[in-house]
Amino acid sequence: MIDLAPPSRQPPRPKTPRLEREVGNFLNRYGTAGLERFLSDVAVGRPLREIACDLGVTKSRVGQWALAFGTMRREYLLH
Repeated sequence: MIDLAPPSRQPPRPKTPRLEREVGNFLNRYGTAGLERFLSDVAVGRPLREIACDLGVTKSRVGQWALAFGTMRREYLLH
């Protein structure tokens, strides 16, 4: 008898959600302090051009990050 089942493969890795990937990339490049500063700058209305200059990216990239990251949320773990 011939086995017609497809060869077994590893299950596909789940895709990382886009936002999680973007935040991870941002953290790898600028660190936690950089993310907190970015979010506070956006929250107080600092011009995107100035933020972009500080980070060495384009104004449109800063706008994309601002829309993607949304508002800052902090979680504290109490032991």
